[in-house]
Amino acid sequence: DTVAAGHFRVEVAGHSPLEFDDKVFLPQGTLGLQYSQRLAEALDAIMRNQFEDARLDRVHVDLDLEYGHDVATIAGAYAEKDEVEEGEEVRVWVILKPHQGPKTTLWFDLEVPEGHAGRDLSVVIQPGGRVPFETTPPDSLDDVLENLAKGYPDDVVGAVVQAADVGLTVEGKAMGALPLSALATLSPQAAFLGEEPLATLDRYFMATQYMLEGSVSLQLRVKTKEGKGK
Repeated sequence: DTVAAGHFRVEVAGHSPLEFDDKVFLPQGTLGLQYSQRLAEALDAIMRNQFEDARLDRVHVDLDLEYGHDVATIAGAYAEKDEVEEGEEVRVWVILKPHQGPKTTLWFDLEVPEGHAGRDLSVVIQPGGRVPFETTPPDSLDDVLENLAKGYPDDVVGAVVQAADVGLTVEGKAMGALPLSALATLSPQAAFLGEEPLATLDRYFMATQYMLEGSVSLQLRVKTKEGKGK
């Protein structure tokens, strides 16, 4: 097994360069043009941007190859209970299965967000590099490049807490967590999204010694606190 740790610099004519670090697991120990999904997605986003015709001047990559077995799969996760209350802390355990060596377990305390009684929360646990970074919708190619530079490393476990979100789209941009009065005011120029997409409520991260792969998810049912009315 090989891990390629790289520093990437994408030079776009007329703009500041895009730079980021990325690690890639190469199970066959060979390097191909498709080895960095983040680089491929960045190049696609630049060339397909809606603001201007982009011209790539240069893509520079510095790689450090690490041979060994410091790779682990996110093999499972479970919470101390499946039914939770708003505002309480619930412990969640994450099981890692290294390619060599015994399984190991990490944990974090998830704070159940307010305002979701009677609904299900989804907790998606995956390598940090797969966790969407919170960004604002771009208004220019410079904004696209700035957003692409943001990300989390793949040697951390990322847990994303989500819930179904009532939202809408205006001119192609998603707007979530809006009251019904706002939906009525913006209609008909807005497209109603119903219960999609999922709204991200919180993110948790745990550092590890491994390059991570795989993902798991679990569901938590939020009940009303005792003593509260229906």
